[in-house]
Amino acid sequence: MSGWLVLEPWITPSLWADWSANPTAGPVDEYKLCKVLGKDACLARLQAHWSTWLTEQDFKDIKTVGLNTVRIPIGYWAFQPNPDGFVNGQVAYLDKAIGWARSAGLKVWIDLHGAPGSQNGFDNSGLRDQTNWQYGNNVQITLDVLSQIAQKYAKPAYQDVVVAIELLNEPGPNLNMDQLGRFYMDGFGKVREVSDTFVTFSDAFKPPNSWNGLLSGPGNNVIVDHHRYQMFSEAEVTRALNTQISVACNAGSETSGSDKYVVIGEWSGAMTDCARWLNGFGRYSRYEGKHQNSRWYGNCSTKGDLDTMDWAKRQEIRKYIEAQLDTYEKTTNGWIFWTWKAEEGNMSDDWNYSKLVFLASHTELRSSYRRGIPRHALYLDLLNSSIKSITMAGRHLVRITGRAIALPTCTIPVRARTWSQIRTFVEGSSDVSGQPIIEAAFDAATDPTASAKQSDAIPSPEGPGVTQASVWGITTEKLKSSQVQVPPVPKEDSAKNTAGVW
Repeated sequence: MSGWLVLEPWITPSLWADWSANPTAGPVDEYKLCKVLGKDACLARLQAHWSTWLTEQDFKDIKTVGLNTVRIPIGYWAFQPNPDGFVNGQVAYLDKAIGWARSAGLKVWIDLHGAPGSQNGFDNSGLRDQTNWQYGNNVQITLDVLSQIAQKYAKPAYQDVVVAIELLNEPGPNLNMDQLGRFYMDGFGKVREVSDTFVTFSDAFKPPNSWNGLLSGPGNNVIVDHHRYQMFSEAEVTRALNTQISVACNAGSETSGSDKYVVIGEWSGAMTDCARWLNGFGRYSRYEGKHQNSRWYGNCSTKGDLDTMDWAKRQEIRKYIEAQLDTYEKTTNGWIFWTWKAEEGNMSDDWNYSKLVFLASHTELRSSYRRGIPRHALYLDLLNSSIKSITMAGRHLVRITGRAIALPTCTIPVRARTWSQIRTFVEGSSDVSGQPIIEAAFDAATDPTASAKQSDAIPSPEGPGVTQASVWGITTEKLKSSQVQVPPVPKEDSAKNTAGVW
């Protein structure tokens, strides 16, 4: 849930609109944004953002498309009474998010994303272009914040929904790794003073197995967070599609040999750095030869915008995502896509999970998208699997019994309709070919007014009479669960049997 409680200019560029005409003169991170605006104006701007960027409906939508966990970044300053330069108030929204997740049936992974002095110099740490976290008392301040987080969110009252606490996002790479290991041990201890909630730590841009021996052992409930992107170097953005796919298919070697659980805590569908401000506010892309003395390889106007992208380019994104999904599901304990949403018109749609889900249904990717993003969008289980022939794009109905509904009329939020109302809507609609949609198939157990007979068979490119489960590549049981391997836990702790797949 990036760009919400910790800002990133490329995800919500509208917050930086005041400097869009001259970005090199503008603030480059959340700290400087608040310094420039002043505390009161910054707080007003951020409160408006916090209250609208993500709402309870997003959590319902995340559940609807079949995901089970959200990773919520938050900065250390949210837990400080008078954070220098920053403003706070984020904790109230974190509490809202946990409540929304509980109501929706989702789990929460709390991620400490920014530390004092910055642990990596990235804008998503709150402070760009310096890495001073290991100086002064910054590490101790971070441990004090982790203690606050654990004393509240690791307690039994939250353990039904908060399944993991991440000690610090992406520290490094230019840090003292011995000191970082000591911090991980101390941070683990802060959580263990309260409960056995899973503790996650970043591999700090090193192979996960390089951390073998640290906090290892059965029952420790420790996860190594490994982030994978293939666009942050000139060599990567110039790769051909087949090379990108091949690299993704062989990524299991990066996570092999770890003596702890490994989750791909961040990844995306992007193969270039064309999303505006992805490399930092006022910085441009390697792909266009405008960052780090790179050469020109192409025009970003053809990248990252699904609305203008042709079908072939969309298929390239699909294939790349599929390759990653296949690898992560076979070789790790779960994955978390970065990110759920990003502002429109910023060439960042290949990072935008919610829009990619819509694309999966809109372009009828069907069985080729068997795992991950589309399979849950293409086969909806809202009421104990009783409705078997509805296809969703986000909150909206786009397909029933194998035929696509014309998108201009596809605007009914499921949350606002009963099944009988949906059936009435569908029976009066036409599909994209102009043919009347065949009668909806509903289960009378969930819709007493339903008259159509339930059927699992739908027309499909794979041949007539193929069962729906085989067409979409899923089963009812797979749909109810997540597509990730869940770290085993003792029987008495089975309620915590969960892993991240946001």
